[in-house]
Amino acid sequence: MAILAASALVALSPLQVTANAATAAGPEPAPVAGQPDVHRVTLLTGDVVTYERDGAGHDTAQVEPAVRPDRPAPAFQITSTADGLMVYPSDALPFIGKGLLGPELFNVTTLVGDRRDDAASTTIPVIVRYGDRAGLSAQSLDAKAKTLPQTQRLTPLVTANGVGVQVKKAGTGDFWRSLVAFDPGGKPVLNQGISQVRLDRKVRVALDKSTAQVGAPSAWKSGWTGKGSTVAVVDTGIDEKHPDLAGKTTVSADFSGEGDAVDRHGHGTHVASIIAGTGAASGGRYKGVAPDAKLVVAKVFDASGEGDTAQVMAGIDWVVAQGAKIVNLSLGAGVTDGADPLSEQIDTLSAKSGALFVVASGNSGPGDRTVTTPGAATSALTVGAVDRDNKIAWFS
Repeated sequence: MAILAASALVALSPLQVTANAATAAGPEPAPVAGQPDVHRVTLLTGDVVTYERDGAGHDTAQVEPAVRPDRPAPAFQITSTADGLMVYPSDALPFIGKGLLGPELFNVTTLVGDRRDDAASTTIPVIVRYGDRAGLSAQSLDAKAKTLPQTQRLTPLVTANGVGVQVKKAGTGDFWRSLVAFDPGGKPVLNQGISQVRLDRKVRVALDKSTAQVGAPSAWKSGWTGKGSTVAVVDTGIDEKHPDLAGKTTVSADFSGEGDAVDRHGHGTHVASIIAGTGAASGGRYKGVAPDAKLVVAKVFDASGEGDTAQVMAGIDWVVAQGAKIVNLSLGAGVTDGADPLSEQIDTLSAKSGALFVVASGNSGPGDRTVTTPGAATSALTVGAVDRDNKIAWFS
């Protein structure tokens, strides 16, 4: 793994490193004017980072190593990258270098931006994968993950051959011991048939103003109204009582934990109406692009409009299993190169099922490194935004 010149590797306890501001992979909490923004973040190794960002955009990391009888005193590499401030424990580096652990697990900027700091969460959400090829059933994946210590809330992910798992921060020592090992030749390996562990990123809804610029009226005149088509909406649920969406849903399921497909946020209903709204509430004035289409609804976000990557992946697996050939994903997580679990799932399912995934490109542009997952997937139809003059919108 390449080490940047700006990185520091030290073994003092505790240690403190200051770096220039890095671009966060997720929305960061804004510091109060004149006051530093301070968060404590427990890593998967059990080490606790006190992460501070001052008003001038400087990051400070102070690390309290997790002391365990079976663990030699670790050193820590602190690196400022385009994705955030990385804090790498020395005993994790061999596993990161071999691709067994995702580096984002040690990105304190991302963890704070996703509200995974210790004040906001008592768990670390991860995606545990069992080999690169799918083949295990949801029941088998669930049974495998139940053997992992200090975990809760398991979400089987059939396409990824993995499970979304919440690791209890208070039990990270037990989890880490059960996870990592070295083979007789000194090569780092993961136990229990695990091939990779990645951070389960926070995913958020993403949609802006829609327009009639796509030429839908001309399509309607030619008979293209969506009749006979079904579109899957993976979002915040749906208001089935809305006049524009009455009778539209063929089947729905909840993956948000709220227990139903009711839209308590509004985003999913908005998206569904753009796709297949009949315009009944407005006398036909505000009709969707495909007003005769039917909907398959997977609710993956709660009332806040947020959810874990594992929830979204489980919802995507489900809509494809329902036979959906068009899947709308007006959502996004961090900026990636397409080698993240969500983007990989889109590519796998596109090839396997023939489904078309229409994905929001994100609202963090324009510029390099601004397309978010799963829009970064090679096979996704990733959609940006234009303004009223058909020019790229300032945010797209």
